[in-house]
Amino acid sequence: MTIFAIERLSRGDLRPVLWLLSQPLFWAVLGVVFGPYLFFRGFRALQLKRIIINVPRSSVRAAALGPVEVSGKAVGPYTLVAPLSKMECLCYWLLGESGTLGPATLSRGKMCAPLFLDDGTGTVMISPHVLEMKLYATRGGPVQEYLIRQGGSDLCSWNASGKSVGAEKSHC
Repeated sequence: MTIFAIERLSRGDLRPVLWLLSQPLFWAVLGVVFGPYLFFRGFRALQLKRIIINVPRSSVRAAALGPVEVSGKAVGPYTLVAPLSKMECLCYWLLGESGTLGPATLSRGKMCAPLFLDDGTGTVMISPHVLEMKLYATRGGPVQEYLIRQGGSDLCSWNASGKSVGAEKSHC
């Protein structure tokens, strides 16, 4: 693409793009390239869905060894202070991107206090490092911060064998 073509597109002349989108051959090539990938990815998503559905839900007191889903409130003996939001929490993750002109690098940082899950029938210690959780960022921008706060409800789904089975609601 020449500089003239880029300048035309930046001015809002979308005729070449619309022409390309109207060509059946473009869509055929796109389907051949991305179709098999999306097909097999769909089978992997179906397999993961069946694993999550087949995990029995239990209380902490009645939890057996193996896959089991428990939910409750996050508790711990002490709390940490998150570095960006200055909020008390049991665990925090920091994700940041740098390199505005050069290659982008992703930096990560996490710190966790002892984390227990309390559902009213008992408590169980969990390791947040092996869990897959959906956490909502408490702070956006170039550095995002994710927290697990004390007393939050519906912390995670946990597998007693040490593997995660997913989390539906993890923001606290």
